[in-house]
Amino acid sequence: MLRYLIKRILSAFGTMLLVSVVAFLFIRLIPGDPVRLMVGEDASYETVMNVTRKLGLDKPLITQYGIWMKGILQGDLGTSFRTGRPVLEEIAPRYGKTVRLALISISWSVILGMLMGVWSGTNVGKWQDYFGVTLTVAGQAVPAFWIGLLLIYVFGVRLKVLPVSGAKNWKALILPAFTMGTSMAATVTRFTRSSLLESLKEDYIRTARAKGLKERVVIWKHGFRNSLISVVTVIGMNFGAMLGGSVLIEEVFVYPGIGSFLVSSIGLRDYVVVQALILLLSAHYVFINVFVDIVYAILNPEIRFE
Repeated sequence: MLRYLIKRILSAFGTMLLVSVVAFLFIRLIPGDPVRLMVGEDASYETVMNVTRKLGLDKPLITQYGIWMKGILQGDLGTSFRTGRPVLEEIAPRYGKTVRLALISISWSVILGMLMGVWSGTNVGKWQDYFGVTLTVAGQAVPAFWIGLLLIYVFGVRLKVLPVSGAKNWKALILPAFTMGTSMAATVTRFTRSSLLESLKEDYIRTARAKGLKERVVIWKHGFRNSLISVVTVIGMNFGAMLGGSVLIEEVFVYPGIGSFLVSSIGLRDYVVVQALILLLSAHYVFINVFVDIVYAILNPEIRFE
């Protein structure tokens, strides 16, 4: 187990190194000169060159990458082209808001998805199952931003009971969290249902029922617990996807998180900020994978890693 985790962690760092190269090159492939965007099209050649040298953009790409990586290893993500402030200071407040939104969303998706999955899986062939499957298909088919726009219209425009933008108070989190969580809940529901159905076919379930245990105990203590192993992966991936995929939802609800910050930084060609955000979001996704493997072993000690 320990050797496997060490291999996974080393592999994760290798992946992050590759991501850093892709992130570094990606933003530079987008048409547009960050210096021209900063000084304006009418600026003189001397002004453009002075700013270019000041930002270090006159150096070879390999040198720029080396300087950036050296800074990362020292805990310095660089300085924003636009504001002149350290990237960490720019990201920190927005990062907290995005994590808060993701945690509330994943909590809602897990609660709703697991309850719907168990409800559907224990009523196979009945109207409850058809209803649950229909909602699951609809939840996966309908784009999250469309759900968000619908909620904005109903609760913000018509009823005027909830704020539709910003992050001034907890009420501002309700609509974006509900939007993200509901979309992800469809996936959790599908995996919970299918995993539970597989568990209920096992011999230990028949043994538990033969012992006279209540059906509720059989389902929740034996069937549901063992079906969690595959569901944990989905939940972990959902959380990583929420952090990285919050861009669209944050744009719809004008939520000041790292997703909307990434979009604006790409538009402004703020290379350093974009590189740092892509690296940060990728790190979440990669290391959540490692965490999920650890949870695997906790839920099922019989699992052996090679």
